[in-house]
Amino acid sequence: MNLNVQLIDVIQDEIIFDGIANVENCKNGLKIEMKNQSIITWKVYAKGIVIEIASDYRILLPLKENSCSKGHIDTEFGTMELKCDTNLYRIDENFIEVKYSLNPDDDSNSFHFKLVGKEDISWQALMFN
Repeated sequence: MNLNVQLIDVIQDEIIFDGIANVENCKNGLKIEMKNQSIITWKVYAKGIVIEIASDYRILLPLKENSCSKGHIDTEFGTMELKCDTNLYRIDENFIEVKYSLNPDDDSNSFHFKLVGKEDISWQALMFN
């Protein structure tokens, strides 16, 4: 199904994506794919999320609230491993929110994103039906 969504960078107060996303049920969750200059995919599960970004590079971030995990960035120059510390992950009626830090080489970068449905949808109902 196609849904009208906004992906918001809360820290930068910037809209990353505003348009139609392809939303599919996948095993135990949802796959949400947004296409602009890059392809941003959120695989949303009850206990965590996997964020994938495909462009000139590829980023893979498996995130689970109050947990550390390992992700990576693949570029033409090779792969850089990332430590992911997830502070917040929640699925609300109207939005999906994730807040995390990436610590490559102990240089921390914080991120906070909200995916908001612009239509009358319930993320929880989509997830758990």
